[in-house]
Amino acid sequence: MRYFITAICFVFLLSCGSSTNEAEVESEQGLTQTEREAIHNQAQPEEYNVVHAQGDDETKKVADHCQAIDKEKVVSRIAFGSCNNQDKEQPLWPSIVGSEPDLWVWLGDNIYMDTEDPELMKKKYAKQIANPGYQRLLKTCPVIGTWDDHDFGVNDGTKEFPAKELSKEHILDFLCIPDSDPVRKREGIYQSHTFGEGDKKVKIILLDARTFRDPVEKSSDKKSYIPNKEADILGEAQWTWFENELKDNDAAITIIANGTQILSKLHPYEKWANFPTARKRLFKTIGTYCPKGAIMLSGDRHHGEICKVKIPKIKHYLYEITSSGLTHTRKYNMEPNKYRISEKTVELNFGMIEIDWEASPVEVSLQIRGKENVIHVQDKLVVTDIFPGTEGK
Repeated sequence: MRYFITAICFVFLLSCGSSTNEAEVESEQGLTQTEREAIHNQAQPEEYNVVHAQGDDETKKVADHCQAIDKEKVVSRIAFGSCNNQDKEQPLWPSIVGSEPDLWVWLGDNIYMDTEDPELMKKKYAKQIANPGYQRLLKTCPVIGTWDDHDFGVNDGTKEFPAKELSKEHILDFLCIPDSDPVRKREGIYQSHTFGEGDKKVKIILLDARTFRDPVEKSSDKKSYIPNKEADILGEAQWTWFENELKDNDAAITIIANGTQILSKLHPYEKWANFPTARKRLFKTIGTYCPKGAIMLSGDRHHGEICKVKIPKIKHYLYEITSSGLTHTRKYNMEPNKYRISEKTVELNFGMIEIDWEASPVEVSLQIRGKENVIHVQDKLVVTDIFPGTEGK
């Protein structure tokens, strides 16, 4: 399969995740002249291949734009982000590359696809892969990730989206998932990766919050969703898989990532709180298996913030880092969120997790960064902090 870069321009939705009648003012922070000239002086690829090679070496069974993943490598710097419109300027890649990440994690809305047309899917992913800044990242570190609604294929998409299997094929190619990987053979794109060995092991669980999501109704004015206790977000097969991933887990740090915000309950847009039974089940599952160094990641919201909560049996705060707005953010009034540790940022942003393996106990720095690696929000997780927990309600 070959994806060709074309000169055709497409018009996409500018919202990331939630549809809203609220007026948006998007951040159009551009590159400096020096950065712009440096990027545009690079050769831009005209095409890329998806290689489905035969043989025993699974690292060859990937699209040729990716680095192979070295599962034995100890990772100390994990960068992540979401809401990346391939038709907009992407000024954060120089800063992301400059942060020297060991790994990049996509949290959804990796492109703005919003189509059921397979040819448009190809062209839109090809345009993102051809971006010179993203090309630099691909040369810097491996890439993993999950999706949200716009790269799933439709705004606020649910299990009813008719082209989800076709869409799945394209995102797995974009993420360079080998033909032999189990995710190719099951419904959905949920998957996990474990890096490092011994007491320096990190496990990243990538949940799929779209393929199995039940529809939920909107209010009469269409400005908010009505929480539905009967609705689910993961589906039973994924819940079972998730429990098994935690049950057999011996990692020092466990990262649970998806595209939808988990802790915040009061805003009217897409959130786990629209599925209150599923949200409670998520906390209960995490509390049952007590993964060490548990951290949650999410995107979608067009701002960056760090939240935390206590849940039973977890011996430290359970953090959620929401990083949203690689190419655009939304400036709006402060929304209430009792879990937020400080002010959110509406600057273009990406997330960074820095693990100090030499500290005793291990320390994890949680950050929301912006252009030139300015830190907008941060906190520190000491993995062996101990206190009696109370469930996040």
